[in-house]
Amino acid sequence: MNNYENAMDIMAERFGNGKDNLIAVATKDGERMYNRIVDACYENGVFYVSTYALSNKVKQAEANPEVAICAIDWFSGHGTGKNLG
Repeated sequence: MNNYENAMDIMAERFGNGKDNLIAVATKDGERMYNRIVDACYENGVFYVSTYALSNKVKQAEANPEVAICAIDWFSGHGTGKNLG
C-alpha cells in the first residue's frame, strides 16, 4: 500500500463515510480570508457541506474555488470548492 492509499484509508476510518464532521473551511474574497466551522459529510474522499446557496462562503468559493480545510486538531489541507446546486 502506498502513502496515498494509506492516507485515504485513515481518512475513511477517521471521518467515516456518511458521518457528520465539524471542519473549518477557509475561502478568499479578494485579499481578505474568511474561515468558519461547518458541518461536513465525508464520502469517498470528498467533504460535502450543505449550506444556503446565497451564503458568502458559496459566493466566495464560486469566485475563487481554491479553499482550505482543517479538521479541528487533526489535519489540514486544501482543495477546490464547488457548488453542486
